[in-house]
Amino acid sequence: HTIGACSFDAGTVICLLGDMPVGSEGTVNIITLVDPVVLGQINNTAIVNAQDAVPSQASQSTIVEGSANLAVVSSAAPNPVTAGQSLTYTIVVSNSGPSQARQVKVNNTIPSAATFSSSPDCAKAGAAIICNLGELSAGASITTTFVVDIDPGAVEAQSSSSTVFAN
Repeated sequence: HTIGACSFDAGTVICLLGDMPVGSEGTVNIITLVDPVVLGQINNTAIVNAQDAVPSQASQSTIVEGSANLAVVSSAAPNPVTAGQSLTYTIVVSNSGPSQARQVKVNNTIPSAATFSSSPDCAKAGAAIICNLGELSAGASITTTFVVDIDPGAVEAQSSSSTVFAN
């Protein structure tokens, strides 16, 4: 059977359970929804107190991890490109949440007939082009570009791929 009632005020839940016979137990279930921007450790402390009794306390810590759903779309212009000309790749990363994505990076592989030229957010790292885009809020998107020069001797179709990841 249910006894007592709970109220919430300024981050504290107070439950008045009424009189409890010696040897009895009471359970209070509190269900919370963690804000998607809260990451790391959260703590809960329960304190029970009664008239003419010594207070008792218990604590519980929980680690909250983020969950970001990232998508990447890549396009190139001009298309088609003429051998010996520059090609600009546009990368759009979106985060459908529910959490903020941290340390967002895009790893791009470029065609063998292309040489990295320039970018505001990307740099050549070995055979890849890495774009460091920082943090991306849930529901937001970010766009970046990089330019490659196509080898004047290129005669076949060229393709690239992009992969997005975050911590």
